[in-house]
Amino acid sequence: LPEGSSGRFVSVLRRDRDEVRSALTCFGEAWVAGLPVDVGAVVPAGPVVDLPTYAFDRQRYWLTREPAVAAGSAEEIRFWSAAERGDSADVARTLGLDDDEHAALATVLPAIASWRRGRKDRVAVDDWRYRSTWVSHAGQADVAPLGSWLVVAPADGSAAQIVQAIRGDVRVVEVDVERADRAEMADAVARAVGDGTPTTVLNLLSLAENDGIEATLLLLQALGDARVGGTRWSVTRGAVAAHEDDTVTHPAQAQIWGLSRVAGLEDAQTGARVVDLPAEFDHDTAARLVAAVANAGDEDELAIRGDGVWVRRLVPAPLASRTPVRTFTPRGTALITGGTGALGGHVARWLARSGIDHLLLLSRRGPYAPGAAELTAELEALGARVTIRACDVADRAALSEVIADIPVDQPLRTVVHAAGVATVDRPVADLTPADLAEAYRSKVLGASHLHLLAGAELDAFVLFSSTAAVWGSAGQGGYAAANAYLDALAAHRRARGRTATSVAWGAWEGAGMADDPAFADWLDRSGMRLMSPERAVTALQQAIEYDDTTITVAAIDRARLAEAFNAARTRPLLSALAPGEPEAAPDEEPALRKRLAGLPEARWQAAVADEVGATLSAVLGYQSAQSVDPDLPFRDLGVDSLAGVELKNRLNAVTGLDLPSTLVFDQPTPGELVLHLLDQLRTGTAPEPTDPLEELRRLETALAAVGDEEIRREVTVRLRGLLGRWDETSQGPELLDLDEVSDDEIFELLDRELGAP
Repeated sequence: LPEGSSGRFVSVLRRDRDEVRSALTCFGEAWVAGLPVDVGAVVPAGPVVDLPTYAFDRQRYWLTREPAVAAGSAEEIRFWSAAERGDSADVARTLGLDDDEHAALATVLPAIASWRRGRKDRVAVDDWRYRSTWVSHAGQADVAPLGSWLVVAPADGSAAQIVQAIRGDVRVVEVDVERADRAEMADAVARAVGDGTPTTVLNLLSLAENDGIEATLLLLQALGDARVGGTRWSVTRGAVAAHEDDTVTHPAQAQIWGLSRVAGLEDAQTGARVVDLPAEFDHDTAARLVAAVANAGDEDELAIRGDGVWVRRLVPAPLASRTPVRTFTPRGTALITGGTGALGGHVARWLARSGIDHLLLLSRRGPYAPGAAELTAELEALGARVTIRACDVADRAALSEVIADIPVDQPLRTVVHAAGVATVDRPVADLTPADLAEAYRSKVLGASHLHLLAGAELDAFVLFSSTAAVWGSAGQGGYAAANAYLDALAAHRRARGRTATSVAWGAWEGAGMADDPAFADWLDRSGMRLMSPERAVTALQQAIEYDDTTITVAAIDRARLAEAFNAARTRPLLSALAPGEPEAAPDEEPALRKRLAGLPEARWQAAVADEVGATLSAVLGYQSAQSVDPDLPFRDLGVDSLAGVELKNRLNAVTGLDLPSTLVFDQPTPGELVLHLLDQLRTGTAPEPTDPLEELRRLETALAAVGDEEIRREVTVRLRGLLGRWDETSQGPELLDLDEVSDDEIFELLDRELGAP
């Protein structure tokens, strides 16, 4: 800029950032700097959003995605937009009101706007609710398992009854659970297997109440180290409630389920499946266990009970036809773990607005946590008494002391265990017992201590779980295991007649990792959407008032989530969320097929290779297709399940094929994928076999309509050539010399042979 002039540099292009986002950010910075920006030329028409006049006003103003309450015209949309923002003048103009009516409207418009917003919130939240249910697994037969089994059992003989129930080709490895070591376990299973490959690995180490989770982790890793194949099953007892009359007797065993869900996603070929036994175990149950595992098919999670074998499904759980069981009015003291964190803070604000007397917020840093002072002032302004204490809830003595200090006149009535844990993004193969222990401390020990110390007279006992425990999340094995315990603990408390609600949350806006653009992009590709904290709190209140024991609350793209979940192999868990038959594709020829049609077949492979390279580089963000090594496995190229689904979808579009979600697992390298596609395209473009007699009948009909002599002569010449070629290969008794046959004789011959009148 010239010396003395003022100005502002605004970047339009940013490395590693979406171009549209960069451009809109540029316009925003220019507007803030006072430059004239015609926003209407850039952003399509929509509802008007008020922006803050104070730079540090901590209120969210940005638009969020929301489902429509009902379809309507543009005029209706404008009307409700004006009503929601309290623009009485705009509403009055739309309704044609006079000044007196306008004045009356202004007094009721806030109530109308509040009703509208509440209705939209309820519709959105209703779409976020899911629950686990169990259905009978049909087709179970009491047959002996096929193939060979490797059974890994505790050395103390506690699982001897199960081992004895398995008949056939069985190899048993006994392990001292308390002194288990990954390397020694790998050597033991390798020796037991020898040169063979088991079809099934049955893990009985998981039955150990205290050490089962760590022993299971080490066994899964040892099987990988020893390159032992076979479908892997871990056995638990009383970890889940498969129907209304069922009870969770061993909630700690549910950690095996959480860990297995993640391990199964990370290693789809061998998988990590789980089967739960009833509290009472006898010979019939043992036989049913063997038959259920042998005939499980695609199922990952089984529960064996006296009335049969059950499998888990996740289904929508809307509240449309239900009425609340109670009205939750907070009173006395509410204890919130993780109370100074993002989620705990939102819960505290909700309770303060709802009239709570005393908020007891616990965190490791207590009053020294970032933002603690500001949060205290905000909550006190809402009318609540606030106490912030530094307390590690994994320390039972420290937690007991905090609870003992609660004022007698404001007894503990509400507990919300929202304490998080610094998750370790590490595959199960690399997870350490220390990683498990870290997740266990705050989540599991904290919940267990609250369960024992909080007392029986509570209005609400709420546990913050995660969707990682419901359907798994790659790299979050320890986190999923810990949260699965919370879900099981809620069911365990209910079985004892005590209040409990465990909410398995999806991603909240503004909650740590969700603010990371890379993580947010991963969420979007996996079918997860960010939830506004205000609506999430509405869902929390509903879960309490509708007396849910366990509920999943997540904003998801059902079709995308189901597709990503089934990318490596079919998993029935989310089958109720999968979309129906897709709509018929348009008749337009797919791009690659159109391109191949104009090339000689000798060049097809190169064209398909170019298309695969370009598509893969677009999915992975490579600069060019030349960056793709055709012989490098997809996993080494950075293709995970989500990228595999995206690659499959793009290739379906350009080829017109119906490729499976397991494409990158079935064809492990780009080179093999090219050959597979080439084979599919050649098969798809080959003409269907035709009936030669039917074709002759069509020819007869066409010839009968020919009257033009020129056309008749042209047809005659071509028919002579055809008959000549046919004569060379014909085995018939009568051969004709076409040079000595007249045109009329040829037509007479055709008429006679084709039966024409």
